[in-house]
Amino acid sequence: MGEYLSQYLAGDTHQVWNAIGGLVYAEISSHIQSDVLAVCEETMRRVHQNTERIASALTSLGYQFGVYPDGQEVQMFRGPLVGPDPSIESKIHTLAASVGSIPLSLKAFWKNMDAICLIGKYPDWPTYSDPLTVDPVDVALEEMEIWQELVKENGLGEIGPFRVPISPDKYHKDNVSGGDWYGIELPCSTVDVPLSGEPHNTTFIDYLRIAIGAMGFPGVSEIPMPLAELKIELVNF
Repeated sequence: MGEYLSQYLAGDTHQVWNAIGGLVYAEISSHIQSDVLAVCEETMRRVHQNTERIASALTSLGYQFGVYPDGQEVQMFRGPLVGPDPSIESKIHTLAASVGSIPLSLKAFWKNMDAICLIGKYPDWPTYSDPLTVDPVDVALEEMEIWQELVKENGLGEIGPFRVPISPDKYHKDNVSGGDWYGIELPCSTVDVPLSGEPHNTTFIDYLRIAIGAMGFPGVSEIPMPLAELKIELVNF
């Protein structure tokens, strides 16, 4: 067991991510790479576990997943937590070959679970609660094709670098016209990566941490009472 993983398992989760998040993965030694990869895998295992617990609690309340607050269905909804795509390695390779390196934290997410979507409907739920969402790899590939066509027509200087869609903004999650999605600019060779567009101005890992710490709804000032009363036990990551 490597030093980072040992420290992580001992409970120093924030300290470990502060240490490894900015590392350029390809430039560190192979044994450190294995250690950092193990931390990423353990982190995403805990993200998966926490999301399962939150989704189960919401289900017990009668929360309607896959339905906007106005009652319209969320297109292409496959569940609050979707397992990994069986073709994930090939799809990550395709994406990286076209737009450059992908941060290890995002790759680890996609290899553990394809998507999270807690968008849903419940009586008197706060508006713009910004339910936790991480888009599947297929959304990134679709956006890549659009980006490639735009670059071919207008040039990279005008279109700008590719941004992986991670999540709609809080307005679109309530089926209201809003702004740009939360995204990750590629190429990015570090272990973790800034998440642009998200109001906390943070990284991908910290976005997951903030959202899960808010029981899946980082847009609210207080966790909605029906959910808070369930006292869900979460695992630090």
